[in-house]
Amino acid sequence: MRDLELGGVQIAGGQRAGMLYRSANFDEEVFDNPFVFDILRDPNLHVGFGGHGARNCVGANLARLGLKLIFNAIADVVPDIKVLGPPDLGVAACCRGTHSRVRSIVALA
Repeated sequence: MRDLELGGVQIAGGQRAGMLYRSANFDEEVFDNPFVFDILRDPNLHVGFGGHGARNCVGANLARLGLKLIFNAIADVVPDIKVLGPPDLGVAACCRGTHSRVRSIVALA
């Protein structure tokens, strides 16, 4: 085993290290403003479904379609959603995410 540097961090040979797959979704070399929720981000090369390629999740396209339908249905009945403030970054050992408070949503009749 040998020493190496990864992302500006020196790791000694034999030293234990952990890998959190979700952290790849916040890689500033891949995403512009990775901590900003942008549903229209294109390309969106997140690894939530196992990345891209031969070992991609079999249900990934079905899940994406379901999310697209849900967001389109919400957009059809909610004319304007206002964020009340900056998102709260939730960070835990296994995952990270954001939580945003929104102004009351009133569906059109």
